[in-house]
Amino acid sequence: MDTETAPRPVSDTGRCPSCGRPDGTDEQVVSRHPVSFGTIVYTRCACGRLSVRTARAARADTFLVR
Repeated sequence: MDTETAPRPVSDTGRCPSCGRPDGTDEQVVSRHPVSFGTIVYTRCACGRLSVRTARAARADTFLVR
């Protein structure tokens, strides 16, 4: 399994490593969980790839882990 762990700002729209679709398009939110540092959101691309996003409550930074 390949994993990207580099933090990326929300405005940095990347692409799905599997199909090349831009992040934020054709994604379904699978689950969302509040945690001590903010929120964890699991999304699934139209191609089926699962992504995990973490958003910090006190900051505007969003990190993407695939």
